[in-house]
Amino acid sequence: MSYKELFVHLDSTERSDDRREIALDFARRFDASVFGMFGECDPYLANLASRNIDAMFVESAARAESVFKERAAEFGVTAHWESSIFRRDSALIKAVAFAARHCDLAVLGQHNPSETGSGIPAELVEQVVIHTGRPSLIVPYSGELEGIGRRIMIGWNAGREAVRAVQDALPFLQAAQEVTLVSVNPRQEERGHGDVPGADMARHLQAHGVTAGVETREIEGMSPMETLLSHGVSRGADLLVVGAHGHYGFPDLLRGSGTKHLLKHMTIPVLMSH
Repeated sequence: MSYKELFVHLDSTERSDDRREIALDFARRFDASVFGMFGECDPYLANLASRNIDAMFVESAARAESVFKERAAEFGVTAHWESSIFRRDSALIKAVAFAARHCDLAVLGQHNPSETGSGIPAELVEQVVIHTGRPSLIVPYSGELEGIGRRIMIGWNAGREAVRAVQDALPFLQAAQEVTLVSVNPRQEERGHGDVPGADMARHLQAHGVTAGVETREIEGMSPMETLLSHGVSRGADLLVVGAHGHYGFPDLLRGSGTKHLLKHMTIPVLMSH
């Protein structure tokens, strides 16, 4: 398994250029092509009558396209481009999800609540992760971003979503210097853990050429996602692999709360699958 087509969502936010460089680096690493898309919503829709709603983004989109194509040529990567300005958040989310659905991996940016002038809906990443059936690598809006994928930590709970995330992350896992499966409070879960939580998945990964260590964290007073984020930072992980949950109604009403917490508080890159 390898990634052959990557998608990266770009915009006028502060960390968009970093996402471009990360996606191009991944494409070179995995011998893949990249589809870059500049897409934003007009954050001042109420002022439609007084101005051209496309004008404020035309320059940003043109710059993004020029630099994207120039950098892709420098990386030696085949690249495709599209840019659109949307009138509704739902239209932007639909367009990004559509593009991500037709690539092997989507590179997206964590929502930064301090960038109030951006046209990026806060729920964009979560909706793309939950509804595309493809893995997404989310880039945090702060923190170091060098060498993503050398030291990988997997949040393992033996659930379907975690299994899917591990499978989708295989190209990164096979190239990593260190891989660790971390189970948080596994004895409190009604899941299919074996005698040693994570050991069975570590054995399976060995068949794919991945040597993975296993750890168990017994923590009180913190949620599993809080524990994973804290532990990932403390052990120097540069990529966290986890399964994502959505909201499905009773009795699973709160299952997506951990995913929301992670997307809000993450400080290292996260690869998520649903």
